[in-house]
Order: sequence, then structure tokens, then C-alpha cells
Amino acid sequence: MENRKVYVSDDSYLLYRLAEDDKEDYISLLKEANTSTNLYDSEENCNIMWKIAIETGWEFSIFHKNGDYCGNIMLKYPKSEHPEIGIDIVGRYRNHGIGPRAIRMFARKTYEERPVEYYVLRVSSKNLYSKHVIEKLGAVPDDSEDLFLKRVVSVFKDVLGEEAYQKAREEAEKLLTDDEEEIYQYRYLPESFLKN
Repeated sequence: MENRKVYVSDDSYLLYRLAEDDKEDYISLLKEANTSTNLYDSEENCNIMWKIAIETGWEFSIFHKNGDYCGNIMLKYPKSEHPEIGIDIVGRYRNHGIGPRAIRMFARKTYEERPVEYYVLRVSSKNLYSKHVIEKLGAVPDDSEDLFLKRVVSVFKDVLGEEAYQKAREEAEKLLTDDEEEIYQYRYLPESFLKN
């Protein structure tokens, strides 16, 4: 790591652009974070995901200053006015405050390089701890998708009438179950991550 250039750091953590030295840790984290599928059981699939990650140029490894690998943070859709920040933390380092620190410093640094309207942060409804962390960072719920869906549903009502609208709602409700995962989307605004 001594030869690598630090992208951004604070008093405890360093972020480096993903590099060949990170492959083993990165693949291990993919497997750990995605236990619900067997996608990463195949070495071929792991190599494909590694190739994609390394070629994007917007994936970074998170290290503690003591040299321990702690996770990965990435910027999706970097040319957008609303790029998405994604993060995975190694299991033994979860709930140690690494995620919020890494997200905050990463947002500040990428914003410094290219200001955006806001960053998108997304979290599963099954991950209440991360949802709490995102809200504690000052991110606000983004209901633009809900608004879009409400507009689409209203078209059923306006164009096809009340009966079609009710039928569409009933069918949609059948598809949803209590244990189904939802994705919550948040806006991480500059006024939240630039303060302090």
C-alpha cells in the first residue's frame, strides 16, 4: 500500500482506488455480502465482477490506518447530477462507524472534484441498521419513484377509468408480501455532508 496514492483519508481510514492488490479482499467481500445468491460461487463470475469493478475507475478500497481491509465504496453513474454511492463493509467491521465516515469523506471528495445536485443512497428494507445510519448522516427520503408510480397509476384512472385503476391496484397488492424486500432511496444533499 505504501506505493499507492491515497484518494481521501481521515484520522482513521484511507480510501484507495481499487487495484490488483485488492482482488482477494474484494472477491471475499462480494461473497460475504451476497449470501442470498450463489452468483459468486463460480470463479468465472467472480473474475467477471472483478474485471467490471477494476475497469470502472470509481471503486475504492477502505483501509484502517493499521492496514486492515475494511470494505469497498463506489460511485455509480459518476456523470449524473445524482450519482449513487454504494458501500460494503467487511462483516467483522460492521457497526463500528466505518460506513458513515467513509460515505461522508467520499461524498466530500467527489463533490470537490465535480459538484452535483445530490448523491443517491439506497438501502434494503431488511437492513434497518443501515437505514438508520443513512438517516443519521442527514440523507432525506427520496420519494420521486413513488411519485412517478402514483402518476402512472393515475393514468389508469384517468385514461381507462375507475374499474381498470382498481384492478391494477388489486393485482399489484397480490404481488407484494410482508417479507418482500423493498429498496429505500435517499438524497444525500451537499448541505448534509459539507457541514463540520
